[in-house]
Amino acid sequence: YGEYSAQGSPSCHVCDPGKYSVAESAKCSDCQKGQWAPSASESCTPCDLGKFANSTGSASCSACGAGHYASRNESWVCEACASGSYTASTGTKVCLKCEGGKYSGEAATSCSS
Repeated sequence: YGEYSAQGSPSCHVCDPGKYSVAESAKCSDCQKGQWAPSASESCTPCDLGKFANSTGSASCSACGAGHYASRNESWVCEACASGSYTASTGTKVCLKCEGGKYSGEAATSCSS
């Protein structure tokens, strides 16, 4: 698992990060968007909440930037916080609503009076 062998080859090769293989495989396959894998993996792992992988074959997931969020596992894009909400942190799964009397635009990192 996590290795492959070309047909007729006597040796196995470890799959690179972002790729996986199952038993008796002749090649490694890329992880899908929203998933990642370290080297020698037999499967890909979904990105956690607040993180994303926007391309196939990712070796890791990236945290969403401030003003953005990922509310589900296996995200391949982060959503912008809607007007009236914000997040100052990176890697968040939800945006916070502005307090009464304050406002924000889309993808805000804070609210204004």
